[in-house]
Amino acid sequence: MVLFRHLLHQLDLPKFSATGAKYQFDASGFVAETVPDHTTVTTDQIFCKTWEIQNIGHVTWQNRKLRCVDQSAESPNILAGIVPPDSERRLRPLQTCIEIPETLPGDSVLLSVQFKAPSYPCSIISYWKMTDERGDICFPETEGLSCLVRVVSI
Repeated sequence: MVLFRHLLHQLDLPKFSATGAKYQFDASGFVAETVPDHTTVTTDQIFCKTWEIQNIGHVTWQNRKLRCVDQSAESPNILAGIVPPDSERRLRPLQTCIEIPETLPGDSVLLSVQFKAPSYPCSIISYWKMTDERGDICFPETEGLSCLVRVVSI
């Protein structure tokens, strides 16, 4: 048993979200990403982040989207009138929702989003979740996908 556990720890198994799924037998697995956490980007830089996820459940993904779930720019800002609007502390996705192509169980899909870094140095994150055709989050109890970068000025 000890050898079996050791073997499992050596395997590069995908991380997955099966608990808390909206649909029975639905699950997603994280496979890989570009722009890993804490990657350094420059102020105002536009860059592309790509996630590879796998359908590790038994439900075909149809009419699904990947949506940004960050606090929206329209939300009240407690510093309104004090901090200029263009210095809002957020990583700005150039699109807040992307289509997920039909994905059969066992298949993987690449999902790409372009971001614009803030105009000042900071560490910043953007959160993304899969939604169904009604806009409901498919895996509400999981963290989802994210893009965490360190912004520096040159």
